[in-house]
Amino acid sequence: MKRILVMLVLLIAAPTLALSQTNDKKADATKNNNSRVEQELMQLEKDGAAAAVKGDTTFLDRHTAANYIGTDPGGEVEDRAKMMANAKAGNPKFETLDLDDMSVRMAGKDTAVVTGRATIKGKLTSGMDISGQYRFTDVWVKQEGRWQLMAWQATKVAQQ
Repeated sequence: MKRILVMLVLLIAAPTLALSQTNDKKADATKNNNSRVEQELMQLEKDGAAAAVKGDTTFLDRHTAANYIGTDPGGEVEDRAKMMANAKAGNPKFETLDLDDMSVRMAGKDTAVVTGRATIKGKLTSGMDISGQYRFTDVWVKQEGRWQLMAWQATKVAQQ
């Protein structure tokens, strides 16, 4: 009787232990993939900042979704066409654009939210100085096999 009971317990416990190990492996694989994606998105943010300083609109054209929407610190809303037109006109003109304090949050495998701080030295074509620190939120989606910026919002950090 004891022998049958031990066998029954082992039959019930074995699949549970195996399933637990499988779930741990899946969690580790997801974590490793998320880490790789987070690094990729942070690099895209840095590459985008470098392109903005150089006035290189090729990066924007490749990595901005067709249905992009952005809200600038002044509350102006722009679609992809308006954003590209401004960029091609050199508006704004950045001397420096440094990013830090970035964080990536995954929302599924093809959507991510990146937040961070941008320290800018630059002007609008109107001559208005836009230098300062800004907090930003970017929404990235994976479309057509690459990450594309779908939404952007920035808020100027008040000087203290």
